[in-house]
Order: sequence, then structure tokens, then C-alpha cells
Amino acid sequence: EEWLYKSSKTVDMQGIKLAEEEGLFDFMNVDCDGYILDGCRSNVYIQVGDELLTPPIKAGVLAGVYREFLIKQGKVRERNITLDELFDAEEVLLSNSLIGLAPAALGPVLNI
Repeated sequence: EEWLYKSSKTVDMQGIKLAEEEGLFDFMNVDCDGYILDGCRSNVYIQVGDELLTPPIKAGVLAGVYREFLIKQGKVRERNITLDELFDAEEVLLSNSLIGLAPAALGPVLNI
């Protein structure tokens, strides 16, 4: 388990570096089934109608402090999110404990 944690963090740091080189804040991680997971340094949310959705913890996403706060407040519901849903969402937002909840603009899809 320790090697997996270190390996994952190494990928996250590489993703952050690459994002910054591309002039972006973050990259979204997508699993092999095409579901959105999280960013290298943020949790992701989409607005669908009157619901704010975020991928579930069981999908392997970062259990962010701000994410947990929003869930406990009843402002966010966990659900799997497809890549298509991400691009079709009314709004995409990111959060972490430093930026809070902030709107995001989507960039190009890169396979790294």
C-alpha cells in the first residue's frame, strides 16, 4: 500500500508541474472506465440542474477537507461522473482547502 501512495503522489506532482507548464491550474484524473476522479490538487464538482455532484470516495478520489465539509452541509451529492457529463455540465468547479470552491474552465483533453 505504501508504494501505491508514493506512486500516486509522484504522478500528482508530475501532473501539477505539467499543468503549470501548460498555464493551467490542474489536470483531471479519469479512470479506465471514463469516470472523472479528481484533480492532482483538487476535488471536482459539476452543476447539473439544482444539484452539485462530486465523484464518490469509493472511486478512489482524494478525501478533501473542503469536499467533506460541503457533503456534510448537504450542498454536494456523491455520484459517478462521466467525461461527457463533465463537458456537458452547466458549471464545473474545483475545491481544495486553499482555494475553497472555485469555478473552472476546461482545457484540452490530454492523455498523459
